[in-house]
Amino acid sequence: MFRLLKQSHLLQSQSFRIFFSSSSFPTTQPTEFKPNVKELTPAHVDRVTELDSKLRASYDALNTDSTVSLEEAFVKRLIFRSKQRGWLEVDLLMGAYASKFLAGKSVAELNMYERILNRETLDLYVSD
Repeated sequence: MFRLLKQSHLLQSQSFRIFFSSSSFPTTQPTEFKPNVKELTPAHVDRVTELDSKLRASYDALNTDSTVSLEEAFVKRLIFRSKQRGWLEVDLLMGAYASKFLAGKSVAELNMYERILNRETLDLYVSD
C-alpha cells in the first residue's frame, strides 16, 4: 500500500509535503491544563440566593387547582415505571397492564405490584 502511495502524485505534491512536514506537528509536550476557576465571592452567593428566591416565589404563585391524592400519585408513578423499564417488550406488556388495571386496585394490591416492578427486567421477561 505504501509503495502505491509513494509512487502516487499525492506524495509528490507540495501541499502534501507541507502538511506532513515536521514543522506542522508540535514538537514540545503539551502544557498542563489549568482551568480558569474563580472563587465565589459574597456577591455571587447573594445573586444566586436572590435568583433562587425569585424562582421559588414564581413556582409558589402558580395556581394549581387540581390536587392529587397520595394514592392517585402512587398509581401514576407505578404506571410510569411500568412503561419505562428499558426493554420494549416489557414496557409494552407492563405498561398496557398498568394503564388498564391499576386504577381500581387497593393499596395492598398496588404494593404487591410495586414489588413486582422492583424486580430485574430479565426476571420479569424470562419465566422459570
